[in-house]
Amino acid sequence: MPDKNPPISSATRKKLGHYHSANQLRFDTWHRLEHYTSRLSERHARKADVAKFSKAVEEALVILEPIENYTAFPSLEDFDLLWRLFRREQFETLARVVARLSRLLTSHSYRNRAIERIENWTMESAQDPSGTEPDDDEDQLARPYFEVLFVDDIPRSEISRLRAGLREMRRPEDKFVYEVVVVPSFEDALIAVLFNANIQACVIRYGFPFRSERQFDVLQRLLVGIDESDAEEQPDSDRGPLLGSMIAELRPELDLYLVTDVAVE
Repeated sequence: MPDKNPPISSATRKKLGHYHSANQLRFDTWHRLEHYTSRLSERHARKADVAKFSKAVEEALVILEPIENYTAFPSLEDFDLLWRLFRREQFETLARVVARLSRLLTSHSYRNRAIERIENWTMESAQDPSGTEPDDDEDQLARPYFEVLFVDDIPRSEISRLRAGLREMRRPEDKFVYEVVVVPSFEDALIAVLFNANIQACVIRYGFPFRSERQFDVLQRLLVGIDESDAEEQPDSDRGPLLGSMIAELRPELDLYLVTDVAVE
């Protein structure tokens, strides 16, 4: 994005210190964001002072952004759109999109339908002023949903191409519905599998760093008690098998795939 998103301030970190569950923080913040964007839109339409709710919306987006990097819905592109709507002061559209996202996340109904990019929602108010969701297809509801974690330090543009490529491979006869989460480091991979229960498979590629760049206390607490010393000392290219063994201990039900250019042994 052209504008750099603000970091989480020390005051905000202190305010969130009582949270011990990243999932609880996530859903509480989405509900607050829905309230704040609604009030912001209302006050902006009346040409009233919006400073208080504008600051509250920005803070909520800043809190959610590192968390949503570990989930497939909403996607990275979707979250970028929320920032664009906020910065362009398109507050009515922002409120509508956030309300719809919050409903899908709270009900988990995003798991039961193929969700298109939310950018298309910004043009739906004329056709769908209520913001209600279409009826679910029975065949879609019958198919299990899961997310696949890719561990690879690749640019955002490649993540978008990877996600688009896998979506193009879908067929109506597929027995599953799946989406993709991509993380760039060893620590991010461990956080993802501990935080996101939707992840049921993991593809570990090679050449990724150890440390996460997202130093957010409520997420870092997930790593407490895990001995990572062996991984930190290894070269980036050798961490894949060790990460796989640690994920197998933490979540033995996951399907693991290692992509490597050396002998598997």
